[in-house]
Amino acid sequence: MRWLAAAALIATGASAANTVSDEVFVNVTQSSDTNPRSGNLGDALNASFELSPAWSLNAGALLTHEGATPSASPGEFPSSADAVVLLSVGLDYLLDDHWTFGANLSGSPFATAVANASFSAPNASGNTDHVNARVQSKTSELTGTLDASYDTAGVSDLEWSFGAAVTFTHLDTNQAITAAHFASAPNREVTPAELRAACNRGGPHCIPQVLTALGGVPANLDSQKFSANAMATISRDTDLRLSADVYHYDQEPAAVGFFDIANAPYAGVGIPIAPLQFLVRPEITHRIGDLSLRLWVQAGKYESGTGDNTAGIGARVQYKFTRSFRMWLAVSGQRDTDVDDNATNSAGVALGAGYRW
Repeated sequence: MRWLAAAALIATGASAANTVSDEVFVNVTQSSDTNPRSGNLGDALNASFELSPAWSLNAGALLTHEGATPSASPGEFPSSADAVVLLSVGLDYLLDDHWTFGANLSGSPFATAVANASFSAPNASGNTDHVNARVQSKTSELTGTLDASYDTAGVSDLEWSFGAAVTFTHLDTNQAITAAHFASAPNREVTPAELRAACNRGGPHCIPQVLTALGGVPANLDSQKFSANAMATISRDTDLRLSADVYHYDQEPAAVGFFDIANAPYAGVGIPIAPLQFLVRPEITHRIGDLSLRLWVQAGKYESGTGDNTAGIGARVQYKFTRSFRMWLAVSGQRDTDVDDNATNSAGVALGAGYRW
């Protein structure tokens, strides 16, 4: 992915205040009915180039690889290995010493993944039974963000900065159940037609995600994320920051398909298992010379019918070896609960480096 930084450098020519950073991350997730994937690893490359004193060009590439997951128990289907590239480009405009405005566009082509999904449905006897299904998901994503920030830009013992952003996301997914097993007969494969008949026996008794996947037709999820943050810098070496995200969906998220399977390839550390309603994150950063320490916690809630709650904690240590070169290490943990109060635990580690010239 280094070609992206090289191309941007050639396009912008020699300029000041340019930065390039690269971060390698590993995310390990507890495999469960809610989240059938076991984790991912990836690389995030980001670059910023000063086009003029007022304009900066930003570019990034995120490569995520999901490893294949074997069957965890009899009747479950293994998941496939897949890789996804997410590219982004944006512009920042510095109006004056206080105000900055930005716009960013990111997207990825269609990626195909196969994973196990678990749910309940009536069997041939009419009794509710546990089902394991093999779901094939073909997904793409396009996102645009507009943001603005204000910084007091002083040198007193208390300085402030504020920011706001709106992000528009369009998720295209085509999911299809290609095979299934009832827990009462794990050795007998149930065809999609038989599962559809079971779901419609006496009226639809399956969750909306199953009916969508049985239809095998494309589904879209358009959403908007409204973000705000405030930060106080105390004595020039301590930052107290509070950020919040609120989400709105144009379609019913529960009827789009299995979100965790569709979204898994696009996330790094801290993947959500379902569409979020809101997320709140307070954090503190303290600088001791060239050493920087950051600690954060976060909590949020998922959309009704798709999940329950999410909570996480993380820390990052950064050291500036020179005025130009820095490295950091970040670790995080997350706990998610679904609509049945089943918990999924995950942990992530990220190692990164940045260079400024």
